[in-house]
Amino acid sequence: MTEPPTGEIRDDGASSFARDLGRRQAEAFDLELRQTEAREREERLTEAAWRPRPSDETRHDEVDSVRVVHLETRISELAIYVRAIEDSLPWRLIQSVRRLFGRAW
Repeated sequence: MTEPPTGEIRDDGASSFARDLGRRQAEAFDLELRQTEAREREERLTEAAWRPRPSDETRHDEVDSVRVVHLETRISELAIYVRAIEDSLPWRLIQSVRRLFGRAW
């Protein structure tokens, strides 16, 4: 039997077993941590959803909801505008010229 060259690590059964055991312990710990975090998150969300809120806080929630809808609409409009610009012939022509100089967007 020949010895492994210098610098190589022999992989015997004990190290393989230890590596497998360590991986399984890490996976078990990760699963337990994820379950704990999920329970805590669920408790916080349940508490936030069911606790009574003052009317002024409810009013602020409604105003915030309207703002979110407005922002989503505005983002959608801007995305359509950008798509129209990028699909236009002048824009594509300018970009093909810029590409010649390595400056395309």
